[in-house]
Amino acid sequence: GFYISGQTNSYSVPATNLTIFFVGRQNSTSGANYILDIVSSSVAFGLNLNMNGSNYWYKQGATLYPGATHSGNVYATWMFNDGANPEASLYVNGVLNQSNSSFNSLSASYTCFQIAQACSGGGPTNFYGEIAEILFYSRALTTKERQNVELFLKNKWGL
Repeated sequence: GFYISGQTNSYSVPATNLTIFFVGRQNSTSGANYILDIVSSSVAFGLNLNMNGSNYWYKQGATLYPGATHSGNVYATWMFNDGANPEASLYVNGVLNQSNSSFNSLSASYTCFQIAQACSGGGPTNFYGEIAEILFYSRALTTKERQNVELFLKNKWGL
């Protein structure tokens, strides 16, 4: 996994608006497979992007936002927008799976930022699968921008 420890957001992961694209697949459906984990000094501002079984989901603090079940190669998009109309959304293979307007703002004071492994917790916390690509944007993309990136990733990886 990719691990940053003991630093305060040294890679400038945005605190409010964020778009994350993931391309890959899960090889094991045992436990939570952490794609990304961001934790601040206040766990309520943590962000976990996971596959649990074959269900993609994200969690902030203790609130779980599940998406639909998928298997095989996928491209998933998580968008977080703290603007005038706050919204957090999960798209899998270009289809909206989950959207809500009541989520915590992300925090800039990260104590841990990891890819393919959870910052802490019991049970399986690694990602058991294959990651072809992860892209970060420091803003919530427009619908057209999101669709263009998804189309690019879909074509690039033969999905």
